[in-house]
Amino acid sequence: MLHSVMIGKSIIGIVEIKKEEIAKSRQLPHNRGTIYSILRARMPNNKIYLSNLDKEVTETLLNAHFSECGEITEINLPLDKKSKAHKGYAFITFSQQAAAEKALKQDGKLLLEQPITVQIATEKRQKK
Repeated sequence: MLHSVMIGKSIIGIVEIKKEEIAKSRQLPHNRGTIYSILRARMPNNKIYLSNLDKEVTETLLNAHFSECGEITEINLPLDKKSKAHKGYAFITFSQQAAAEKALKQDGKLLLEQPITVQIATEKRQKK
């Protein structure tokens, strides 16, 4: 079965999921939705996705804020091609899964007086 993977209203990928995986995922304790649970079980969980970022957020600020969770290996703060401002979301990769799990505790907390969303990132499927 093919399923779309979305962030907000945007489709970020298509994933094939077997019926057996769906049945198994319904038994997982972290089941936030079947597709999410399957994707989470498939990929390494050392990368987080941040959204609802204030326009003043920088890579330096993200590094300072999230380095207390563990060693950061990469920060990706995508920029708009025209305005050169960041798009309001980011990805942070940690060297250890435990650091990413610790970072999840920042979900809903304030960063520059704005509540942020923190989730385990899911990989975007490459277009063919």
